[in-house]
Order: sequence, then C-alpha cells, then structure tokens
Amino acid sequence: MYVGDFDENDRFDQILAYNREKKFYPLNGKEDLGKQFPAIINKKYLNFKDFAGKDIEELFGKSFLNKGEEKIVNKFESVFLENTGNKNFKVHALPQLAQVSKIFNIFPYDIDGDKKLDLLITGNFYNVNPYQGIYDGFNGLVLKNTKNGLVPYPSNKTGLLIKGEGRYITRYKTLNSENIIVSRNNSSILKFSKK
Repeated sequence: MYVGDFDENDRFDQILAYNREKKFYPLNGKEDLGKQFPAIINKKYLNFKDFAGKDIEELFGKSFLNKGEEKIVNKFESVFLENTGNKNFKVHALPQLAQVSKIFNIFPYDIDGDKKLDLLITGNFYNVNPYQGIYDGFNGLVLKNTKNGLVPYPSNKTGLLIKGEGRYITRYKTLNSENIIVSRNNSSILKFSKK
C-alpha cells in the first residue's frame, strides 16, 4: 500500500497493490483509480488497453509515488496478541470461523459465568467496490476461552445472532438483568439478555 497526499489536496490517499515477480500491480482497475486520480489516470490512459498490465511505477511514476510511504502487509488473517510480559507479545490467529469476514469489534465478556473472559465478535462490510464484493458472511461469533485456547461457539449455540454490519458491542446492567448491546451500520441496535 502506498499512502500519502499524492495529489496535494490535503487528504491522504491509499493505492493498494499486489506483488508479482518483484513488481507491484494495482489492486484497483482503471475505473476506480481514474475516480481517485482523474488528472493522472484518465488523461494518461484513455482506454483500458493502454492501462492493462502496467505496474504501479509505470502508471504513476517514481516521483509521484515518492510523495508517500510504502507500507507492506504480510498477514491478512485476524489475530489477537497475547501479552507474555516484558513488553513482548505473541501473535495468535483467530479460529477459522472468525476469518470469514471483516471484524469490526471484539468485546471481552464472560458469557457463561466461569470467571474467564470470552470474546464476542461482530463485523461485515458492505461499502466496497464491485471487484471485491460485499463482506456479509458473518453473523457474529463467541470465542469461548477454554484450556485448549479459544473455541468458536456459533450463534446456534449461544443465541448471539448479529445480521448486517455489526460495529460495536458493549454491555449494560439493570437491577434485574445484564444485557449485551450491538450497534449495526444503517440498521437498528440489537439487545441480547444474559440468562
């Protein structure tokens, strides 16, 4: 990812790219990059044929890319960091059921009263370009904290069913109950009561 104020409009832009044979190629096509940088892409490449197959440096030029920073991502899975002490952390991949969509909130909560914090997770993301397709395969998840690590408990076992774009999870107590509240993007708030 190249990040910077490339077109000097006081806003940071991102150019996503993937690596092939020691060169980086744009993840987005001409249409999307043309919307992002019309003065460069639409003027320089009048048709898709001229744009096709070019790496990032050919498309934009070195001086343009040098206005920003190059960031490299080596891990795409969702993880949690275990604090092992002395400012050291161990990276753990979340279980496969937590990898099906984008995660927006992880809330530590003892869901079953065993004095161990479990993890309640929500996510999904709809505002993407057609090339990617929407991320809608996730209905929330509980990761149970066990002696064997985090074990997924899907909604049919926990009752925590979060359809849509889940954004934030919290809890609140009343005199008679304890509840989980989940906010969703462009939708109503969900409430789950602890039994």
